[in-house]
Amino acid sequence: LFKSSEPFDSAQGKSMEAGDLAMIDPENPVRLKKATQDKRNFLAGPISTSPAIVFEGSGLKALGGVYQPEEDKVPLTLSGRVPIKVNLENGEIKIGDPITISSVPGIGTKALTGGKIVGYALQGYNGNNEPAVNYGKILVLANLENWTASVVETSSAFESSWIANAIDSVISWLKSTVVSTSPRSSQDPCW
Repeated sequence: LFKSSEPFDSAQGKSMEAGDLAMIDPENPVRLKKATQDKRNFLAGPISTSPAIVFEGSGLKALGGVYQPEEDKVPLTLSGRVPIKVNLENGEIKIGDPITISSVPGIGTKALTGGKIVGYALQGYNGNNEPAVNYGKILVLANLENWTASVVETSSAFESSWIANAIDSVISWLKSTVVSTSPRSSQDPCW
């Protein structure tokens, strides 16, 4: 797959692997570690499988085979198509869905709320292909950005629960407020 990457020091050594989502490690300058949901703003991108182009310092390597980074370094995808690990935490993933970090460190999921994403799904995922594991892999077009969820993209479950709660609140208020609709006579002092 055609992608460009840059090697970064890994705060977690060999525990980070191709397909993991990485984040900037706030406790170790210029290092990456597996991304976590509570630090979504530190999301850096996916770890590459075998990049076509690698930026190393001021140099550039064009590769035709498997890239072997130095010890404790991981190739962070800068652009291109890359397979990443995903789960179904936020529902089935469809082509074009924005991908962000799930509650499982290093594993992506469909983004439902605005914030950092690593890119857009080039393949769908419904979990049928990997029943024995808690994640699968899909191709994503790497594009680290701050994504804004529009009303159309917001989960219909969220929308319907919000609307239902609003209607329930109005009905409760109306039930608690007694409004007299009986006709009044001209003898009534409030008439």
